[in-house]
Amino acid sequence: MSLSRNISANDRPDRASIYALLSQYSRPYWKSIIFTVILSLVGTTLASFMPLIMAPILDIALGRKPIVSTTSSQAPWQNFDLNNIGQLLMGAFGYTGFDAFNLIILLSLLFFTTSIVSNLLIFSAQFVGRSVQARTARDIQNHLFAHILSLPMAFFYKRRSGELISCIERDTGATTSGMDKISRYLITAPLQIAFYGYLLVKTNVTLAAVAFLSSIVHYAITKLLSGGTKKSVRQQYSIYADQSVCIQEAILGIRLVKSFAAESYEIGKFREISSRLVRSTLRQFIYENIQDPLRSLTNQIVLLVILVFSAFEMLNGRMEATGFLLFIYVGQRLVGSIKLMGDTLATMQVTTVTAERIVSLIQLRPQLKSGHMQIQQFSTEIILENVSFSYQDSSVLEGINLRIGKGEVVAIVGPSGAGKTTLIDLILRLHDPRNGSITLDGYDIRSLRQDTLRSLFGVVSQDTILFNTTIYENIRYGRKQLTREDVLRAADMANATEFISNLPDGLDTIIGDRGVRLSGGQRQRLAIARAVAGSPQILVMDEATSALDSESERHVQSAIDKAICGSTAIIIAHRLSTVMHADRIIVIDQGRIVDIGPHAELLARCPLYSRLYSNQFSDAT
Repeated sequence: MSLSRNISANDRPDRASIYALLSQYSRPYWKSIIFTVILSLVGTTLASFMPLIMAPILDIALGRKPIVSTTSSQAPWQNFDLNNIGQLLMGAFGYTGFDAFNLIILLSLLFFTTSIVSNLLIFSAQFVGRSVQARTARDIQNHLFAHILSLPMAFFYKRRSGELISCIERDTGATTSGMDKISRYLITAPLQIAFYGYLLVKTNVTLAAVAFLSSIVHYAITKLLSGGTKKSVRQQYSIYADQSVCIQEAILGIRLVKSFAAESYEIGKFREISSRLVRSTLRQFIYENIQDPLRSLTNQIVLLVILVFSAFEMLNGRMEATGFLLFIYVGQRLVGSIKLMGDTLATMQVTTVTAERIVSLIQLRPQLKSGHMQIQQFSTEIILENVSFSYQDSSVLEGINLRIGKGEVVAIVGPSGAGKTTLIDLILRLHDPRNGSITLDGYDIRSLRQDTLRSLFGVVSQDTILFNTTIYENIRYGRKQLTREDVLRAADMANATEFISNLPDGLDTIIGDRGVRLSGGQRQRLAIARAVAGSPQILVMDEATSALDSESERHVQSAIDKAICGSTAIIIAHRLSTVMHADRIIVIDQGRIVDIGPHAELLARCPLYSRLYSNQFSDAT
């Protein structure tokens, strides 16, 4: 079944989709799962035989004689129950008066050995099952992370990054945490229940019925609490997501937090979320764990009833002492298996709830599907023909017609919100236009593989993103084939060599989250170095100097001038002084191209451009 379909934000995946998810990711480990089940079955079978080993011990201790079946009559075995199973086994194995104490010692050692082997097998099954569980969680995390990265930019405008982090980290672990228990106990627990139940029924139907009543009660407990359990688990994991968002935003925005003395505000927000999490956790604990005392109480009542009625049957001569003791022992193991089955069903409920958000994400189909054609170089031109774009119902660009030739330096200017960055995003195919087409060297970019298309570009964005690693790794980000010489050359082009050489470890200096240990101008020059390191054929500069002081701007602008020399470049500029020498300047306002031309012509004929220039000139003076 396909796990990819379009769903609304409020849809919840059905149970079949959830089970398909778990099946899909556990399928590669089917041999290990079968091995786990086999180990569990063998271990459980040995554990189930332990009452049969105990029966002869009790009969020998009580001085009861073996029952020997003759070849002419098998009647004793046809009427076996817990009262005579020990005697029948002694007769079947030829016990004819061996030293009683030595035989008890021998059978006790067999009982002990069986217990040890059974527990070792069950432990081994748990270990293999946990291994499958961990690998399945890893595979789901890997796929979910890759799938999220494949989703369009519009998806990230609507979802909180902390929520996605919580889903990848917490939900995957919670979803797979019960796999080991489910895969083993859904098979072994019913078999144990059937075997122990058969022994009890053969001995006393009325008492067996009392024992089986507990299974009905266990099912009722699970059913009655299922709604509250699911609701509380959903709420708890939603609050986990809120907590991740709060932590991430506060740490990433620590400069702003401290600048506004907002530590107490952030602490208060976090405490409020933590308090909600405590309440939710306690509520979820009640729903999930109230089942244990209820099940235990049910089991104790059932065992008490079995004890009383067994004693009554024994006192009235309808049950032997051996049968009495074995009935209590087997009955206890039966209700334990029933409880285990109930716990497994409860675990399945929690698993389906925590899997909902994972399945909902995986079912989201990427709207921007990569083409199949590969492109290696940019040869002639980029053409936008009648391109329009909207964010939901809000129009951003309308009727854009533009040609950018190879080797041309084109600047895009206009008021804030005019659609400049959106135009670049469309060329990079971070979005698809609502109408119109964009071609590169005559190929519609929708027919091109996204990775090969974007490999033609080197991008410097207004919001400089750097990673908490070395300068070297930041510059060669995503291109492991680049050598140290390539990185040094890119740093030199970006006018970054001097400040890098003054750092304690040079290129190997770790710069902190988002480059917090560097100045704004240094961060921007590293971003330029990263953009040019791979010798891109088209450079995109999105307001690369807008947030810098004059000294930093001078260094960065010098780096930009060196980077675009002799290459194709698209520059979005807030400060018109940085693009006055562009081959052409495109003026955009309210999503439409107002005018195109060189600086001098636009200054003379374009009122908007003239006003923008005059305002900046006035501000500068």
